[in-house]
Amino acid sequence: MDEIISVGLDIGSSTTKLVISRLYLENVARFGGMPRVQVVQRTVFHQSRMFQTPLRTPDEVDIPAIQELLAAEYAVAGIVPTDVGSGAVIITGETATRTNAKAVVASLAERAGAFVVATAGPDLEGILAGRGARAAQWSEDTRRTVVNVDIGGGTANLAVFTNGVVVGTCTLHIGGKMLIWDETTQRVTRIAEPFQRYLDRLGLPVPLGTELTDALLHELTAPVRDTLIRCIRKQMNDTDRLLLLGHEPNWPDDVQDVMLSGGVPASLEEQVLAFTDFGRPLAEALVTAPELLAKNVRVAENAGRATVIGAGVQSIEVSGATVYLTPEELPLKNIPVLPCSLAGFTLEESEEQLLTYLESVVSNALLPAPWALYVSDLPARMSFAKITRLAGALASLSGWEVIAMEEDLGLVLGQSIAALRTGQTLICLDQVELGHGDYIDVGAPLESGVVPLVVKTLVFPSETQREERGVLR
Repeated sequence: MDEIISVGLDIGSSTTKLVISRLYLENVARFGGMPRVQVVQRTVFHQSRMFQTPLRTPDEVDIPAIQELLAAEYAVAGIVPTDVGSGAVIITGETATRTNAKAVVASLAERAGAFVVATAGPDLEGILAGRGARAAQWSEDTRRTVVNVDIGGGTANLAVFTNGVVVGTCTLHIGGKMLIWDETTQRVTRIAEPFQRYLDRLGLPVPLGTELTDALLHELTAPVRDTLIRCIRKQMNDTDRLLLLGHEPNWPDDVQDVMLSGGVPASLEEQVLAFTDFGRPLAEALVTAPELLAKNVRVAENAGRATVIGAGVQSIEVSGATVYLTPEELPLKNIPVLPCSLAGFTLEESEEQLLTYLESVVSNALLPAPWALYVSDLPARMSFAKITRLAGALASLSGWEVIAMEEDLGLVLGQSIAALRTGQTLICLDQVELGHGDYIDVGAPLESGVVPLVVKTLVFPSETQREERGVLR
């Protein structure tokens, strides 16, 4: 059994937090089979307090302050950077839109080693929060449709799961920092622009300096609560859409259960006598709403820390003789994996039918491109005609940078795709096993012809069944 120290760092709109864990990895593959590593045990031995996300200006993250925070927490935990074997840094919320968000990612990636470092767009942020809050697990255990509503400082990210699988997302400009007031005078000092437009449409203008009475606060909270409820029901009106960030609710089934996570619902657990932003009143309105009580609304355990706690890491050497790649494009780092099962397909279907199916998988996955498409459950007998049809569909599919599979077909499939996609990047790997939540690094071929591959899998708190099944495949 191997032991590694793994770090999870979440840099959000309002808060930044860090978790350090020991992950115990074990190869559970059968004798002679491909390596298959599971996280068989996880121990969190350090959790930071929640820090206010450091900003140099309203539009710029303070990178040196983030680096100092990381170093200070390492010191408290009694570790140094060389002790860390893996990790995950996720930049979420409005922080992901700061002018130097890419520089933050690059800086942390240089210092982090074998880390997953990703800027999470609204959809991915909602999915990660839903997994971290165990809404996905709740859905899988009960075979019901569960929405996780993760409300932070700047946004509310909704992710809907049916039978444990994400089926839709939506993001709203709703968060604790949409309205801020002075603790002493109770007068408004900041109001977010989307919220101002929303209130103007409702005929509830709130100029800066307005004194917030309990009655006015209730008058402002109630419509925001109702907008969230209508979003969950997919019944948004034109006024609600003023708070929409991106696409409308897109899940196919009615939501049966509601989970709340993020800093806003977490504020209900804080013993504070005074609060100066919109978070606490909004959380109270949501957990007492009859419409949500009817849907078994609950606040996630440790709601403010519903985030990744690190990443398991597996290094693999793939034979260069059986894969197809354009080495000038290597190395690649932090490519998210999109699993695609072809179970039920014979590959006698037309290219158009295969492409339609592949496009539906991509549409439902909600992963930012580029990604690695992991094709599984291919027919037992793969004739050249079947390979050609699959290659034609893959060549027409946009968004992928890597094709991977378990079967020993990487070279011939890659050659077939290359004939149709001349002059484009093409990496086709085989004899690997990947899954949901994996990221991969593909190194440049070594002199021996071997292609180094690193598989990194996000690890979430409280996913006990996932730990038992293993998160590295």
